[in-house]
Amino acid sequence: MDLMGKAALVTGGSGDLGGAIARALATAGVDVAVTYVSRPEEAKATATAVRAAGRRSLIVPLDQRDRTAIDASVETVAREFGRVDILVNNAAWNIGIPFKAIDALTADIWDRVLETNLRGPYLLARACAPHLRAHGAGRIVNTPSTERIDRRRKLELYARYLIEHYWIVDPVARTIDAHTLTGERYRLSRRLEGPTPTALDPFPDLLVDPAALWA
Repeated sequence: MDLMGKAALVTGGSGDLGGAIARALATAGVDVAVTYVSRPEEAKATATAVRAAGRRSLIVPLDQRDRTAIDASVETVAREFGRVDILVNNAAWNIGIPFKAIDALTADIWDRVLETNLRGPYLLARACAPHLRAHGAGRIVNTPSTERIDRRRKLELYARYLIEHYWIVDPVARTIDAHTLTGERYRLSRRLEGPTPTALDPFPDLLVDPAALWA
C-alpha cells in the first residue's frame, strides 16, 4: 500500500496510541498533524519523531468540544499540507466513575465525555469531508476500545460512549461517504484487532500497521 505523500490528522497525538499511529504513518511516507489538549511536550515528541522519519509535522492544540476550533484546526492542517487524506479519530477523555456513584457523576462530567468522545469525532469527520472529497479518496479511522465489549473495569460512562460511537459516529461517516464523495475509494475504518498498550494498559511491542489504516 503506497501512502507516500499523503497527509493525516491524528487526534490525541500526544498519547501512547496516537503517537504510535503518527510515527507509523510517517514511516510510510505520510505527513502528520497531531492534536493535543494538555500534553504539549508529548505532542512535540511525536512531531519530532515524524520529522525524524523525513516527513512534515504539525502540532495543533485542540479541544474537540469546540466546534469552531475543530473547523479552524482542519483548515490549518489543509493549508499547511495542501491536503488531508486521513483522519484518525483517536482522542478521547474518560474518568472512572461507576453509575452507582451517581453523586460523583456530574452533568459536567457526562457532557465532557460525550462532547469529546462522541460529538467531537462527528464534527471532525464533517470538517474533513470536503478535503477528502477533493482528492477522490480518503480514510476516516475511528479507534474504539475493548471497553465496549469488556466492561470489567466498571467504566460504565466510557463504555456507553463507545456503544454510541459504534452506532452513531460510524454511520455518520458512512453517510458522508454516500452523499458527499464519489465512488468506493473513500472508506471508513474501525480498528479493533487486538489489545494495544497504553498508559492504562502498558505492555511491550506496540505495533501499528499504517497500511491497515488505509485498507
